[in-house]
Amino acid sequence: MNDQLSADLASLRISRDEPPTPKRLWRWVIALAAVGALGVGVKVVAVPYAEAKLFKAEVTVTEIGLVSPAQATIDLTATGYVVPQIVAKVGAKVTGRIAKVNVREGDPVKAGQILFEMDPADQKSAVASAQARAAAARARAVSARAKAQVARANVLETKQQYDRERRLSDTGAVNPATADDLAARVQALQDQVKASDEDANAASAEADASQAEVAALRVNLGNMTIPSPIDGTATTKPAQVGDVVTPSMSLVDLADFSSLLVEVDVPEGRLGLIKRGSPCESCSTPTPTSGNAARSSTSHRGSIARRRRGSRRCASSTASTESSRKWPRA
Repeated sequence: MNDQLSADLASLRISRDEPPTPKRLWRWVIALAAVGALGVGVKVVAVPYAEAKLFKAEVTVTEIGLVSPAQATIDLTATGYVVPQIVAKVGAKVTGRIAKVNVREGDPVKAGQILFEMDPADQKSAVASAQARAAAARARAVSARAKAQVARANVLETKQQYDRERRLSDTGAVNPATADDLAARVQALQDQVKASDEDANAASAEADASQAEVAALRVNLGNMTIPSPIDGTATTKPAQVGDVVTPSMSLVDLADFSSLLVEVDVPEGRLGLIKRGSPCESCSTPTPTSGNAARSSTSHRGSIARRRRGSRRCASSTASTESSRKWPRA
């Protein structure tokens, strides 16, 4: 009994000399790793979240402006406008009614592109009428020349009869009155030839005038289509179909945005600071009423293109969308 009890107690004793089994070692490693990951998660996620909820940091709001190196040496600041140097007001050469419009406001156009087409019915009718008058005049000229040819033939025949009767009357064979009658007839026929020639010339001149009128009317017929004179963009609302237009009216305005220059007014006392070719910088600032107030200002660099004589206005080759100009010293 005592031996059995001693054996049981010996089996329950922990051996300090034997190394732990591998399974027990991995369990301790996994437990330590889980505790470490939990601690990192608390520090990285929980602590900042709690601080953000309990301790809110104050943020100071300020404005950000674009500053370029050229602004460090500003000698002159002026305001002005962006102005295209190539513009065109498209109009009609003849009076008429618009039948077709091929452009809208904001559309880009090319030189020679047909923008408007006018109703050509009246011009076509005028051309047809002038052609008919020219044809009638040519027919009268042909008829007059034919009459002149007949009259010349009669003159020759009558002259022959006159010469024969004159010779006979000189010998006393016939009455001289017959020769005198033939001489009068020759003169009348010669007058008829002259009149026919004049009628033919007049008819020819009338035919030439009518043909010239036809050419002029055909030019006007070509003017019923209105092309674009330049490459550019339509900046105004064009005339509409059905509008009656005259040569004094502007149908649409065009501007070539590749020719933009910024024109500014410079105080007279500071004109000496302006030199052609000097560097400059433009800054466009949207206005609250323009609908672009949320946009930040943009900056463009260029050079002074020209200064107008007798004027206090200068132009810069930097293309921008608004008006502020800054010139550093040349």
